[in-house]
Amino acid sequence: MISVKLKTLTPLHIGSGRELARDVEFIEMKKEIGVIDERKILELIGEENIGTWVAKIEKQEPLLDYLKIRKPDVTLRDVSKYTMPLFANNFRMVKTLKEQLHDGMGKPLIPGSSIKGAMRTAILNILQNEKNKKWNEKEIINFNGRISDKEVQKYFFGKDPNHDFMRFVKLGDALFSNEDLITLSVLSLNYLNGKTKRDEKLLQLTEAIGADAETTFRMKLDLDLWQKNIDFKEIRKNIPGFLKDLPSLFKALNSFTIDLLKGEIEFWKEDKNLKPVEDYMQECEKLLQTCKNCNDNEAVLRLGHGSGWLFMTGGWIKNPDFINDQGTDNLYDKIIDKTRPANFRYKKHFFPKTRRMDEDGELLGFVKLTLE
Repeated sequence: MISVKLKTLTPLHIGSGRELARDVEFIEMKKEIGVIDERKILELIGEENIGTWVAKIEKQEPLLDYLKIRKPDVTLRDVSKYTMPLFANNFRMVKTLKEQLHDGMGKPLIPGSSIKGAMRTAILNILQNEKNKKWNEKEIINFNGRISDKEVQKYFFGKDPNHDFMRFVKLGDALFSNEDLITLSVLSLNYLNGKTKRDEKLLQLTEAIGADAETTFRMKLDLDLWQKNIDFKEIRKNIPGFLKDLPSLFKALNSFTIDLLKGEIEFWKEDKNLKPVEDYMQECEKLLQTCKNCNDNEAVLRLGHGSGWLFMTGGWIKNPDFINDQGTDNLYDKIIDKTRPANFRYKKHFFPKTRRMDEDGELLGFVKLTLE
């Protein structure tokens, strides 16, 4: 296994699936957020006051006010498992906090499966471009009328998990420290009724790994086992050229990210004079330059919450050369109808019409990988 350094270029959130409630599971003090440690609070207020504590929660009263009565000089560290700086202005309107995924010891982490998933998306798009495969309606929309990538995955990677060549790309988890955590507000750059603007209606208070955090994880491209499976006809696929070694893979991954960022900049340039779009494009251009400065043993990827439809899928389905519309009523439109809820309201809007960012206009989920 080879060590790979991971550096977050922008804040990154991999959700645990939990949303913490204000004054029940987290509190705020002096631009810091503390995730409540029930044991510490119990020690501070005493077991005889559990009923009062529960009553405060039921009445949705500020917990911090009560804690200051018990201990006037109370600090967040007195009652928290961990604390993090708060980079948000409109956080008081939000009652919940999206929790970052932690390991069993409480450390924030990026699972190897999340990194591998981002790599898989890139590899699928690279192979699609190489093979120029055209897809018809029966291969994209299943018999239940739902979008399915089953045939796409089968075609590129193998008929089932036992025959999927991505099992030879092995990755460990990337563990961080609680000191790397921050809290930020995630909002949308939204196109609606002919205007592009920042939309704070769906603002989310989010626990994230901050930019410039560094760690390492382990990775292996098991080519020997892959070749043995090919020789024994367990795997029908030949090894693609860009998967012959890790530097070749990283170079291909970085090129994939460059293409997506270039596409975003080109797409939005007509609206570049609008302040929200200008900020977004500047972030894209800054990230693009980072990609271009990468060496052969480095790559930039995007993963996690707020990555958006384009980076989650690679956007290959938007290429008309890959969709076979013969004998159908515009297959691409059918796909969008089934992908975007209530699409009848947004027929005249481009797809996807929303991008996610924090209050400072910073994009989410970009990381730089370096082979050590």
